[in-house]
Amino acid sequence: LMKKLDSYTEDELLELYESFLDDVEKDGYEYIPTRSKFAKSLGYRPSEMYRWLNLHPHASAKMKAMTADVIASGAMLKHYVPNASALALKNWCGWEDSPKTNKEKDSKTAKAERDAEKLLDEYIGEKREKRKREHAQLS
Repeated sequence: LMKKLDSYTEDELLELYESFLDDVEKDGYEYIPTRSKFAKSLGYRPSEMYRWLNLHPHASAKMKAMTADVIASGAMLKHYVPNASALALKNWCGWEDSPKTNKEKDSKTAKAERDAEKLLDEYIGEKREKRKREHAQLS
């Protein structure tokens, strides 16, 4: 009789997942480390695994990070297709592109900010002068 998936603690299932990922690496990255494949390797339906993961967001987040390591390693070692790996990392593991620093755009933005600051200073200065004049007229 197989243990019910719900009876696993987060630590127990994470330990099993770690073993699953070790096997992926040992087997030369012949297959993709999906959570569906992990469920099937334990004899459970993927839907059961996804239900368990929804109930255990902390474990789910850890699994995503562990999966990302294996997918990135597999891609760098040329076992997985780079573009597909990048999509998997973004869609399955929550990775994002790091924003590219565009020096030209940055310098334009910096200049615009300096100009805006200058205009604001001038405006505040004019307001201050106007208040001084008004105050002088009152006294």
